[in-house]
Amino acid sequence: MEVRWHPFFLRPQSLDDPNKQNGVPAGTMGTPAGPYWHYAIERAASYGIDMSGGVDRYPNVLFSHRLLHYALENGGWRVQHDVQGRIFKAFYSENVFLGPENLARMAGEVGFNRDEVLAYLKSDQDREVVKRQGLSYAGIGGVPYFFINGQPLSSGCQEPEVYMRAIVTAAQQACPGDQVLVEGLGNSPQLNGTYGAVDTFDAKSARWKVRFGDGQIKAMKPENLTVVSSPGNQVRVEGLEKAAHLNGMFGVLHAFDVSSGRWSVKFHEGEAKSLKNRNFVLVN
Repeated sequence: MEVRWHPFFLRPQSLDDPNKQNGVPAGTMGTPAGPYWHYAIERAASYGIDMSGGVDRYPNVLFSHRLLHYALENGGWRVQHDVQGRIFKAFYSENVFLGPENLARMAGEVGFNRDEVLAYLKSDQDREVVKRQGLSYAGIGGVPYFFINGQPLSSGCQEPEVYMRAIVTAAQQACPGDQVLVEGLGNSPQLNGTYGAVDTFDAKSARWKVRFGDGQIKAMKPENLTVVSSPGNQVRVEGLEKAAHLNGMFGVLHAFDVSSGRWSVKFHEGEAKSLKNRNFVLVN
């Protein structure tokens, strides 16, 4: 399971306000006079989370979101998740002002070059990109807001059991990277029986974007898609003639190439092979 953090702005009008670029003292310019999250101290503590910190100055959140964008692009989702945890702790537990200098220090703690990140945050690089991303989620009125496999789940934190059930359910449905079989289309019956690769989910239309071997991308309802294979599935190879030594070996599906109709299968020894579905069976 991968966790990614996306930007969202509750007060977008503040992002470019020249009087708020260096933060706003608590209790001024319409900001709360103190740590508004203290109502959740006891509840958070029951889950091992410290939210007892104070606040002297509220930051311009665009800096934090740009750092998270940088971390995802340059370090991957695990590094981004680590950075997000440090941001959360700094703000809610330690009363650390989330300006460029402190954010760059956190970036250095996870392996990035502190000076390069500081220069990035003080520049305008990716500023408009992150703003567009954060303003693209229509209908969201509060954060955190959770998506699982691209589909909206809930606004605000829920009990752990809610997420456990949602993750188990999502594991049985399509998600990006899956190979799917198209069925039951009435308006485009020529696509029935064809295979594609799931790309992204459009929450507004409640449809998956599916890529096909001829380069087409079609928006399709989940009920018209049956998952055939998914990245991470364990498989056993069979029926190969030119590489018969692989028959009987176990591997893991890595990525589906929709243009060739083949999966990249990785083996324990490090070898990788491009195989069609008929040359492997799924192993539970």
